[in-house]
Amino acid sequence: MSVRTRPQPTHDPRPASCQARIDLAARRMVDAEYALHAARQAHVDEWAAAAYDRLHEAIAAHTAALIEQSTGVMRTTSTTDTPPVR
Repeated sequence: MSVRTRPQPTHDPRPASCQARIDLAARRMVDAEYALHAARQAHVDEWAAAAYDRLHEAIAAHTAALIEQSTGVMRTTSTTDTPPVR
């Protein structure tokens, strides 16, 4: 009897380059905008609230990626005042 194991990823799932992080954050932002539009069209307040939260997080991540590109300092995507990660 053989046992199958789940293959382990051989790469870091985080984007390697700053531009890749910007691109990923931009895609997530667009996805969040579509989700918000769908939630508003469905007239379900809970969905819309969750979609607004998702969009806010996506915008924060995209902004952080742009800041990292321009300054070379990686920041967290938290909206609180946290020091940058060096």
